[in-house]
Amino acid sequence: MSTEAHKTYCNAAYTKWMNKLAKTAKSKFGVSIVYSDSQPDQYLGEHGMIVVNTKQTKENQMFSLLHEMGHAQNRSKENFNKEYALLHKHDMTGIPIRSYAFRVQLLEEEIQAWRNGEKIADKLNIKLNKRAYDNCAAICVMSYIDWAADRDWQVPPYA
Repeated sequence: MSTEAHKTYCNAAYTKWMNKLAKTAKSKFGVSIVYSDSQPDQYLGEHGMIVVNTKQTKENQMFSLLHEMGHAQNRSKENFNKEYALLHKHDMTGIPIRSYAFRVQLLEEEIQAWRNGEKIADKLNIKLNKRAYDNCAAICVMSYIDWAADRDWQVPPYA
């Protein structure tokens, strides 16, 4: 198989798996998937949607979708407002919370969302390139670690 044919085959597989994920997101979390080339990847629970940026590879789009579904899973837990009390307070008020505890909770929830995404893929028999998924997760989590270590008290725009 030529490199181009392999790429086409892989893109078709990712599209198929992302359609499967979109159906699961709707049925399990009540959210629709929106693809955009101008918005960042994000879970917008208050609007019932997940946004996936299309300027990334199909593989990374699928990883992002899994991660954002991981956020949906975190927030659908009955005890989210207790387990992540500061995040819940920020979600409810929109007011930045100036504490290291908030930053640590945000990091913890981000990491859990990546773990949830991997479990969702496993449950749906979606074949992940584990090394690529872990690398994508690490790059994204490191951006939050950089923010958390900064002394600037602004909430990251993607939180």
